[in-house]
Parts: sequence; C-alpha cells; structure tokens
Amino acid sequence: MADNQTLTLPLIITRGMVVFPGNQKLIEAGRSFSINAVVAAKETADSLVFLTCQKGTNIETPTSDDLYQVGTLCRISSTTSRDNSIKVRLEVIERAKFTSITKDETNGYYVAQGEIVPVPPVTSAKTSQGYIDAINTQLENMPSIMTNMPKSLLTLVSKSDNAITLIYALANYLDASLENKQQLLELDNVEALFTSIMLMIKGEETKSQIESSINESVRESTEKSQKE
Repeated sequence: MADNQTLTLPLIITRGMVVFPGNQKLIEAGRSFSINAVVAAKETADSLVFLTCQKGTNIETPTSDDLYQVGTLCRISSTTSRDNSIKVRLEVIERAKFTSITKDETNGYYVAQGEIVPVPPVTSAKTSQGYIDAINTQLENMPSIMTNMPKSLLTLVSKSDNAITLIYALANYLDASLENKQQLLELDNVEALFTSIMLMIKGEETKSQIESSINESVRESTEKSQKE
C-alpha cells in the first residue's frame, strides 16, 4: 500500500475496540450501518473497508465528532451471518487518518475518506532488535502474563525480528484501556511506541498482582470460615 494514498471506503464503527496493523481480528457487527458497510465493502470495494472506534460506547448513532479520526484499513477475509448480526474476520493492513466521515443515508452506512499513514520504519536492524530484546526481558519476568498468551503470540514473541510487528501484536492482545490503545495507534514515533507498549505490559503486571492478592484474600477468608 503506497504511502499517503487516499481512499474512500465504507466504514465499520466499533464500540470499545481498537485494532492494529499486522493482525487478524474477529469482530461482530450488530448495528445496521456496520452490517451494511460490510456488505458494501464486499460488493463494491474488493472487500476493503475502513474501521474506527467511537469515543463513547453508549452512542447509538455517532456523528463524525464522536469517532476517532485515526483508524485502520482492513480487508474482509470471511463473514458469517447470525440472526441480527454478522461476524467478520478482518486482516488489518495499515493505519489510516480520516479527512472526512459522512453517512450515506440512501444505502445506510458510513463512508470515510482516509489517507494511509504507515508507521516510520525503525532506523536499523540493531535498534529493532534492542526493542525486541527489552520487551522479551520484561515478559520473561512476568510468567503469569505469558501463561495466558495464545500460542501464535508466544511464537511471535520468541521469534519476531520486527519491533513494530511485535508491538502491535502485543497491543492487540493486552487488556489496556480504549484511550491508551487509541493513543498507541496514533503514535508516529517508534521510540514512543516502544515506551507505550512497555507501560501497557507493566499495567498488565499490576493487574495480575492485584488479582493474585484478591485470590489469596478469598482463599484465606474461605479457610478461616471453614475452620470456624
């Protein structure tokens, strides 16, 4: 995909979900305008579609101001219809910055015009490997997180030679806030991306420690009750 290329495509709008380039994602479209966008993308746009997230999860019919203006270009690889929704498997290709978002009232879906904005490459293979090594070291000290990772991500963590691919894969998996994930998606600086993912990993560690503490308290309370 050429840098700075501008495309006009149907737009899928998610609630509480940010997706990252280089990943595959299964989403469920339930609102009519997102279902119609999926259909239009398959019929008129070679299965290409833009995706962005709305800022508030409770908004039923968002305006352009309710949507993040940086999203992703995706290709629909498969769909499965279910009652009043449709499951969509997406190949997430690249980031996109939207210059306009409008609703096609006639066909019942949103349309976005967006410019493709790839992340700048890491300056050297040595720098990329340095980022990868630092991420691996951090993860190796957090076995509770790695235990729950899918096998495909564990393989990527151990064998990746591309820092950006690894950062985006981890961001796609980690349970960070919507705002933090969106902020990471919008970053154009590789060093800032690395700093952001390290903070996400540490946040995951903190949550894991809290959960362990709660589980220990529950266990102790249960044992005490049984003794009494």
